[in-house]
Amino acid sequence: MDEPKDVRLPIMVTASEADAIDEWRFTNRVPSRAEAIRQLISLGLRATAERAALTAAADKLSQWAYDDTIYDEARNDLEAASDEIDRIRAVLFGEDDA
Repeated sequence: MDEPKDVRLPIMVTASEADAIDEWRFTNRVPSRAEAIRQLISLGLRATAERAALTAAADKLSQWAYDDTIYDEARNDLEAASDEIDRIRAVLFGEDDA
């Protein structure tokens, strides 16, 4: 069920904004300017929420990529250190690299 439209919000817009609203209204076959404004507000609010959700998701993906890069660098450093330990062990204890 639709919520009652009982809150009045008087606003002033520029002539070009009113023209853009009317053009959108006619393009989208909206019966009144007031309804067009309500729909445009609703679209704007949803778009803002969706943008926030997409930004949060992008931030998570960026963090995962960064974490993966850090993990790869740490793994490479560990492998290099392990190789160095093997070389030192070979020199100190005469062990083969095999």
